[in-house]
Amino acid sequence: MLHPMRHPISPPAHRGGNVRSALAACMLAFCVWGAPLAQAQAIGERPFVLAYDESGGSEGSYSVKLLRLIYAEAFRRMGVPLEVASYPTARLPLLLERGLIDGEMARALVYGKLHPDLVRVNESVLVGAFALYTSKPELRLGDLKDLLTSSLRVEYRLGVLTCEAAMKAAVSGERLSTIATTRQGVEKLLRDRTDVYCDIDLAVLNVLYGPPLPGVGALRTLMQIGDPAPLYPYLNPKHADMAVRLAAVLKQMKQEGVVEQYRKKVLHEFSR
Repeated sequence: MLHPMRHPISPPAHRGGNVRSALAACMLAFCVWGAPLAQAQAIGERPFVLAYDESGGSEGSYSVKLLRLIYAEAFRRMGVPLEVASYPTARLPLLLERGLIDGEMARALVYGKLHPDLVRVNESVLVGAFALYTSKPELRLGDLKDLLTSSLRVEYRLGVLTCEAAMKAAVSGERLSTIATTRQGVEKLLRDRTDVYCDIDLAVLNVLYGPPLPGVGALRTLMQIGDPAPLYPYLNPKHADMAVRLAAVLKQMKQEGVVEQYRKKVLHEFSR
């Protein structure tokens, strides 16, 4: 990228006026052509900022590593520079709606219903399953209705809308609580501070493949909520054209088996 010179360079005194005139002409040409070129390059090279919810997975976690690989290849194919950022759950929709970031990496369909002004990319990037988890080997549930008559302490992660709706319908009063991060939710299960925890399986995998957590081997899936849910990128409305391009590229990558290759690659790295 071209940058304006901060200090003019004076020619040696013994070279005379011709050299000074030529240098002045060159500098004038740079001012006329170089500055607009630098400005155009800066606009053209501004990265597209995609963000993820840091409460579900930190940098280097399973889902974030997988999403980074997928989007890096997708944006490389589109010839668009990419920047990845992370923010807390509550800030993400505000930043996206105001255009301070360009998109979110992965959200369920219900997210679009709550934020209808955002543009959903009509091709999923991953598929996740919402589920209830426990560390109690003896605990069993037939269905969610069993929670209504139980004394179980239930918790879900803030911002996981499917869990929020399901748990509020099945649990009431002081038995229901919320937590900020998946790791905190799993830790409370393992310490017997809660009995049941609701989250998306991708976030729980981040904990299982994350820093060591004592007793995590006792964690198990109690029951799944609904069918597996496709997760989509959501973009600011000014990027409606980009949404069409990104959908086509993601679809092509899945047809080529690239996304599945990345999934196996990341799983292999963590399993080692």
